[in-house]
Amino acid sequence: MSVDWTEAYVDHYARFFLGAPDATHLFQLDEARPPIQILTYDRVVAGCRLFASLGFSLYAPEGCAPAEVVCPVDAGGEAVPDILANALFHIATRSEPLTLSWGSTLDGLEHVNPAFAKKYKKEALYFTDPYGFPDEFAHVLADTGGIGRMYLAMFLSKKEHAFLREHQRDAFEEKLEEKGVDPYDVRRKSCV
Repeated sequence: MSVDWTEAYVDHYARFFLGAPDATHLFQLDEARPPIQILTYDRVVAGCRLFASLGFSLYAPEGCAPAEVVCPVDAGGEAVPDILANALFHIATRSEPLTLSWGSTLDGLEHVNPAFAKKYKKEALYFTDPYGFPDEFAHVLADTGGIGRMYLAMFLSKKEHAFLREHQRDAFEEKLEEKGVDPYDVRRKSCV
């Protein structure tokens, strides 16, 4: 029996976000590939708008757990659906697909949305375990026993991205903790 991952993630979001999204943005590359939706929730994280992907799980490479992404932000929300969908399509449709995992990054935001990148001085997305959510939010359980993953996307400055590439994930996460970085604050200064 195959897993309906879209249904599993919709149920997961309804459970943790207490209801339906406030808005939905639909993105599609072409008719042959499934769309990716970016759902918007305004009352999940205080002072933030939360964006959650739906449909990226359908692109999971063979043998990899399906995954979706949440991205809470305190500003710049009008640009996030397009940025997030673009990033997820890029990850999913490369000739050698990238596997989304803890510590993955994707740079080039200045090419996707130059105004956002310039205004907030952010050039990359960093994918990590969800901050500020209950532990069980990180795993999505399907009725048939399959397990999917949730990741948090946060925006990085050029210096933060360079530090991460040089020192790797663990050192970067230690730096975030040491500096008390709020991952949802897109207006924050670089922590390095």
